[in-house]
Amino acid sequence: MNGSFIRVLLICLSLFCLLQSCTPTDSVVIENAWARPPAGSQQGTEQHDHSSMVNSSARTAVYMTIHNNGALSERLIKITSPSADTIEIHRSWTDEKGIMRMHPLDSVEIPPEQQFIFEPGGYHLMLVGVRPLQAGDSLALSLMFERGGAISTSAVIGHLDR
Repeated sequence: MNGSFIRVLLICLSLFCLLQSCTPTDSVVIENAWARPPAGSQQGTEQHDHSSMVNSSARTAVYMTIHNNGALSERLIKITSPSADTIEIHRSWTDEKGIMRMHPLDSVEIPPEQQFIFEPGGYHLMLVGVRPLQAGDSLALSLMFERGGAISTSAVIGHLDR
């Protein structure tokens, strides 16, 4: 009887620890995702298949707000899209000489009960090798979080004056 009690206690303790280490996907909410129309020359366009043209120099930035409604920190670790070859997290700033600088990051952390804002002049998602997109189009994105897994969302392609 004593051995059964200890096994049940260990199982309950293990489940508790497992649940504490996980953040349900619904605790992360993505809002107001938008992107600038891609910029880039038409040179370097390659036909990868019969359905999409890829301009290897076309780039755009995606902006959004990520809310972490969970009790634990969450980390955005990877972003993918069928409409881009590569997506990186970047931080932009203006240096002491007034020159705009940009630095890639491996991830960003969103503290519990906080939000993280990707906005022009600050943090953003940099998409490289973007398929042709126009204002009003929707850009599918999959954001991978360390605890909560993948969340699918879409960004509306906006106007440059947004």
